[in-house]
Amino acid sequence: MFLDPALYPQDMGDYPPYKQATGTYVLAMCANSALYTISTGANIPLQVNTILMP
Repeated sequence: MFLDPALYPQDMGDYPPYKQATGTYVLAMCANSALYTISTGANIPLQVNTILMP
């Protein structure tokens, strides 16, 4: 599931005709119920974060 791009902290890129955000997070759930966010977008380094459930 792709999350709202507004959640991803970034500067707006100049992609004519409008300034646009290119990054977002992908929310992934594994078979063992572990949750991860994965960053994706143009010129954005891959980063995987684990979400710990209480």
